[in-house]
Amino acid sequence: MEQKQKILGWEESRFAKTLYFTDQQKIYGFILPMSEKIKLKDVAQYLGKSKKEAARMTLSEILPYRQERHSAGPFISEKDEQLVDKLIFLPFQTQESVDFTFPGRMDISIHITYMDAFSLLKEKYKDKVCYGGD
Repeated sequence: MEQKQKILGWEESRFAKTLYFTDQQKIYGFILPMSEKIKLKDVAQYLGKSKKEAARMTLSEILPYRQERHSAGPFISEKDEQLVDKLIFLPFQTQESVDFTFPGRMDISIHITYMDAFSLLKEKYKDKVCYGGD
């Protein structure tokens, strides 16, 4: 990522990451700026989970098809429609293009606005995709 950042001259906040969490039953993808972190209690809150349910939330060991840790993205394949229960886009502070890495390929990415990525996935996966936990 540092190499891309240097080549493009972009701040870390213009690179998106997707973190997949599980409650041991379902998998949820959270899309956020590379420069930000998310706490498990916040994950549970976005999902409307109780404190008891929040205690079971962890980073998922199972990832969508072709996804790898450190290069996971929100673009899931049709094979993953049953695996991933929700894709939650957390607020991004830029209107400029954002770098989305292709699943499993740190060397390839797409540059589109955050809201365009949200709109594309929302159109394809409907209720599975939400913004900020709506």
